[in-house]
Amino acid sequence: MNEQWMQPNTAYAICGFYDIPNQQAMGFHLMIIDEDGSHRPWSIVVVRWGKRVFGYLNKCPHNRVNLDLERN
Repeated sequence: MNEQWMQPNTAYAICGFYDIPNQQAMGFHLMIIDEDGSHRPWSIVVVRWGKRVFGYLNKCPHNRVNLDLERN
């Protein structure tokens, strides 16, 4: 799905609000169906901060690694 094809302010239910503990994040591996019917992975990270929830593409724009990458 092209970025311009995505609807801004579209909400998708992927888990319950309390499934993500406060001040923590959870990664999700979803699937996008392109206009031609092909499928491709769409990895996101959802952060809960109090009563607010933020969703991010799971890719660092600087280092091209996943945001949920944990190093020792």
